[in-house]
Amino acid sequence: MSSSAQSRAPSRMSGLDVAGLLNRLLDRQHDDFQQAVHREQSARAEAKAEVSQAFQREKEARAEACQREKKAKAEAYQREQAAKADAYQREKEVIAMAKAEALQGEKQVRSEERDRNRPPASKVVQERSQRTPAAVEFSEPPGWNTYSYGG
Repeated sequence: MSSSAQSRAPSRMSGLDVAGLLNRLLDRQHDDFQQAVHREQSARAEAKAEVSQAFQREKEARAEACQREKKAKAEAYQREQAAKADAYQREKEVIAMAKAEALQGEKQVRSEERDRNRPPASKVVQERSQRTPAAVEFSEPPGWNTYSYGG
């Protein structure tokens, strides 16, 4: 037989050789399957980790936003309280000024009333000079210098 005829002729393999080939084929398929399962598990774990990280980032972002909102509210409250305190202080000052003005007005009215009821200063000086004459003459009442005792 020629070499080309031999290559065309079916080769005869023993049953052990066929079983060995089948076992190797099964082992390779099993290995491929195990690798595919491992790659799938890794991909799932990676996806789960990414989802978890995304969830954690979102949670942190919400917490930061909540903190910023609380801080903004606290600052707004402080500004409001400061504005109220300033307004209250200004109100107290206005009331104090109004009271002082009212007291000043009352004093002015009283002073004007006193001035209206008081005679002019020139008249007061004239009255005083008339009341205290420079030379006072004393006249004795009649019978003042008599020493008679009923007799």
